[in-house]
Amino acid sequence: MKIEFEENGIRRTIEPVTENLIFEKLNQLDSNGSPFLILERGKEGYIQCVGDRERCSVEVRFNLEIGFRHFVVGRKDVDDIWATIESKVGQIRVLKNEVLTINEAFELLASFFESGILPDFYNQRNVSKLFAKD
Repeated sequence: MKIEFEENGIRRTIEPVTENLIFEKLNQLDSNGSPFLILERGKEGYIQCVGDRERCSVEVRFNLEIGFRHFVVGRKDVDDIWATIESKVGQIRVLKNEVLTINEAFELLASFFESGILPDFYNQRNVSKLFAKD
């Protein structure tokens, strides 16, 4: 398992990973500085967070024997109102219920770190088709 993030414009990788390291790096998220954090579980997939401590987006990819499933994660109160998260990597367009706080992001990343799955009380919007190759 490893963490990837950007620091001072340089992409960095850290292994091994601990929950404390995840918490530390998430708290360094900044729309101008460190714009993202990716936690990889080897061949199983990854979870990533972009944004800042107050407004962030979390996506997760589960690799399958053939292909993958990619989701944007949000609170269960599904909303059809679009929102924008500002980030150094650009604007991220998500549904309002998918704008999360850093504490919610930590809960998701910690669960993925521990078990490879997400808590049931979060919604997962399937966006796999956006990554499909023709």
